[in-house]
Amino acid sequence: MAARIVVVHPDAEHGSAIASACCALGFKASRFTDPIDAISYIERSPPRALVTAVWFGEGKLHGIALTLMARLRNPSLTTLLIAEPLHQAEAQRIAECVPAPGQPAVIAETLSRLIGIDSAPA
Repeated sequence: MAARIVVVHPDAEHGSAIASACCALGFKASRFTDPIDAISYIERSPPRALVTAVWFGEGKLHGIALTLMARLRNPSLTTLLIAEPLHQAEAQRIAECVPAPGQPAVIAETLSRLIGIDSAPA
C-alpha cells in the first residue's frame, strides 16, 4: 500500500509538481494551497508524511505551525519543510528541511529517504 502524504504549498503549480514527483516514487499525495484546509484534512485522515512550505504570506499560518499542529495528533508524522533562507534555522530545529523553492524531484527523493522507502519506480 502506498504511503499517504500531504503536500502544502502556496504556489498551486509548484505544489502540483511536488505531488507528481512524489507520486512517481509511489506515494499517494493529497495537495493543498492553504494550510488551514490542510490541517483540517490531516486531522480527519492522518497521513504518513507532510511536505510543506514554511512561508504562505503575511497573516497566514506558516508551515512550522502547521507541522506542530499536525504532530499534536500524530507525533510520529514525518515532516519535510521547504524553507526560505530567513526561516531555515528555525525550520531545521523541528524537521528535515530543503531550501525553497525546492526542486520537486529532490523533495520527493528526500521524503523517500526520510520514510525509508526505496525511491526506484516500480
